[in-house]
Amino acid sequence: MNYILECSLAAALVAGLIGCASRPADAPSNAPASTSVCARQYAESATSAEQLQALLDRCGWDTEASIPALQKLNGLPAPSNLQPIALKRRVAGAQVVAVTLEADVFFNLMQAYPHPLAFSKLDQLAARISEGFEVTRIEITGYADPNERTEMPQWAVDRKRAEFMRKYFEARGIPPGRIIVTAAAPRHENTLEGRARDRSTAVKVVILRQNKT
Repeated sequence: MNYILECSLAAALVAGLIGCASRPADAPSNAPASTSVCARQYAESATSAEQLQALLDRCGWDTEASIPALQKLNGLPAPSNLQPIALKRRVAGAQVVAVTLEADVFFNLMQAYPHPLAFSKLDQLAARISEGFEVTRIEITGYADPNERTEMPQWAVDRKRAEFMRKYFEARGIPPGRIIVTAAAPRHENTLEGRARDRSTAVKVVILRQNKT
């Protein structure tokens, strides 16, 4: 698979989707990837998601650093600086309604750790969750595009994406027993745009809140 072609075309077709990341500022598009930067030892020395994603953005699939970097990135925990979602206090006697919130979170090719822009979207979802006084359940469905499923099935990247989202919500204070995680077959056409949309997780959150009317 041509990693750079897949990413650049998908990003152009799917405005706003975080299906691919751009090259880092210090890696001009017309410059060849440095052998030292794309060597295996660089992946082994990288420790943060930012470092690993920058390496993959720059080196693609054609270097010895790619697989070690992906394995390390996909095994990272949720960020340590996440704060519990502050739910509202329930008012006695107020009318209660159940509200369902939905969001799709997109990932780079073969990655199960979200891009920084995806965390901004999750912050927006957390703000909406905080309007309630209780989270009754969160349903997370992980997806992978057809190429990810057929070329690297042993990676189970759809399941890993969903499991990362579980860790994210647990880190934000949601009880584990209220989080349901599954993986599902691709839901879009096998095109550049469809594959970008399938590198994702679908998140459905049911909250209880006081009726605003």
